[in-house]
Amino acid sequence: MAEEVDDQIVEQLRALVRVSRSVAHRHVLAHEGMSSAMAAMLGVLTREGAMRLTALAERQAVDTSVASRQVAELVELGFVQRLPDPDDARAQLLAVTDAGTAKAERVRRRHVEVVAQVLDRWSEADKAVLVAGLTRLNADLRDAVCEHATPAAAPAPSVVTPVPSSKLATT
Repeated sequence: MAEEVDDQIVEQLRALVRVSRSVAHRHVLAHEGMSSAMAAMLGVLTREGAMRLTALAERQAVDTSVASRQVAELVELGFVQRLPDPDDARAQLLAVTDAGTAKAERVRRRHVEVVAQVLDRWSEADKAVLVAGLTRLNADLRDAVCEHATPAAAPAPSVVTPVPSSKLATT
């Protein structure tokens, strides 16, 4: 029984990834004229700050040569700039330009609009449960991948108490 549920979870995660990519491509990136890989790199640099190419490639789980080509295009478009690394004069840091920050914000805002339209019929409590579950799943998956180990036995499932919509912050 547990294996069947695990299979269903994995299948739903795969479906979520597929549909998320489709939504991003058709409704967000097509309007902004960017590939999903470039948008992802720009997003990482915007959220996490300047970093070396090797760190960005590792963060995106791509080969350094692939990241280098994508970054070259972002630099050419004026969204990313190369700066000297203060810790190593031979190295460079990649940093988002003002134009890159503006582009990343437009992509983020458009994505939020598309998802908000889909979730418009959901209750605030259902949205809160979704956020809590996805946040926990992402953290646990990230920990498992970063540790290169099998996740420790999960604690017994807790009952998620829906937060009354009057208690949710609206932004």
